[in-house]
Amino acid sequence: MTHQDFSTYAGPYRGVQTIRGKEFESYIRVMPHSEYISGSACICQSLKDLTDAWMELTDGQLNREGFAVQAFTSGGSVAIPIATDQTGRDAPFVKGSSRSEPGVTPSSDLTLVAETMTAFRDQCGQSRLDGGMHFTRSVSDAYALCEGIGTEAASFSLGLLGEGGWEDIRILPFRQLSKIK
Repeated sequence: MTHQDFSTYAGPYRGVQTIRGKEFESYIRVMPHSEYISGSACICQSLKDLTDAWMELTDGQLNREGFAVQAFTSGGSVAIPIATDQTGRDAPFVKGSSRSEPGVTPSSDLTLVAETMTAFRDQCGQSRLDGGMHFTRSVSDAYALCEGIGTEAASFSLGLLGEGGWEDIRILPFRQLSKIK
């Protein structure tokens, strides 16, 4: 893209501008390692799989006093309401709260909602592309390569409960939980 023109974020207080490809620099620092595959996108996929598997494996077990759980339908995915009128949480990105463009960005309170963990994964991976850190295949190939890691983690974690199940967890202080083998 050295000799191509394209529109992109031009930096603090400069908005979107058309620039020549050879002038492009990633807005976020790109780490000095291979970008193929995207380790970040692997984490995005693993978080999706972990959450969906955990909700499936514990379906109904967490729906009691003391556990706040979003509605979950077996075989589905859990919605992630980051900040909405329904959760009562303030917008996570308040108008003008940007560190790089204080007082300007975002231009209004920004509320984020992922309707499913798959949508969350996709937003997570897209952020790597939008920031200029990766190319498309480094993200999509990471999803395929890392699929199932989170599922294994959920299954392994559930196995740590022991014979007493959830009751073991309720009676032990957190510092003792870390000593359970």
